[in-house]
Amino acid sequence: MPLDWFRREVDASGLGLTASERKAVLRTAHERCPPGRLAGYTATVVAPPIVVGIALSVLLDDWVAALAGISREWAHTLIVAAIAGGCVPWFAWTYGRFHLRYYREVLRERGARVCPACGYALDGLPVPSMCPECGESEPATQK
Repeated sequence: MPLDWFRREVDASGLGLTASERKAVLRTAHERCPPGRLAGYTATVVAPPIVVGIALSVLLDDWVAALAGISREWAHTLIVAAIAGGCVPWFAWTYGRFHLRYYREVLRERGARVCPACGYALDGLPVPSMCPECGESEPATQK
């Protein structure tokens, strides 16, 4: 699954969530995301690399073909593959970061003590405390 790293990151906080609890928190976090925000994410994070990639593949295919000694079609294919190979991890990482904020909010509402900035588990630290991972202050409303 493309976002397995995201699930590992949110479970790596030491909260010990069961699979059903994790699914419920992820579902709530996804529902909480404003509808227009995903469109804004797509317009600002996904579309520009695709447009730039198409422009580069059209502009550079003759140069790459001459440099590598291959046909123009193969050069075009190589450029598109290189751009896609770089963009897919970027999209997955930014999409995960996009949802982490909502995930942490839902966890805090359910009583988990996690840092709002980095997700570090704050259990065992005095209330309120500063996150030892990133230095962010724990929200005053935290239980």
